Amino acid sequence: MKEELENIILRGGEGLILRKTQSIYHIGRSNSLLKVKKQVDYEVKFLQKSSTGISFDCLLPNGLKEKIKCGMSDYNSPPLSGDILSVSHFGFTQNGNLKFPYFMRVRFDVSWKQITL
Repeated sequence: MKEELENIILRGGEGLILRKTQSIYHIGRSNSLLKVKKQVDYEVKFLQKSSTGISFDCLLPNGLKEKIKCGMSDYNSPPLSGDILSVSHFGFTQNGNLKFPYFMRVRFDVSWKQITL
């Protein structure tokens, strides 16, 4: 399955849909289907808590600003401005933004200079 997922991604697809054998087709969501997508880690620079929604305003290495979703406990105790965050996402949009980014952890072992080289 992992090999086929990689082949789909290389051809520009997002992922696979797995279906229970002998299941009947239903319109909309179904317990007989499973979507499989590749999740990727990425490092961004924390700027501030977002004023809209439970998220962080961050800077990507390509210079774009991005809102990164986070949990309520992370939002209430945010990292320090300038901290490097590891976020999980499902690829990039055509304009270079992250697809569905979500905060995972603060990275203390790398600097912004190392990431942007």
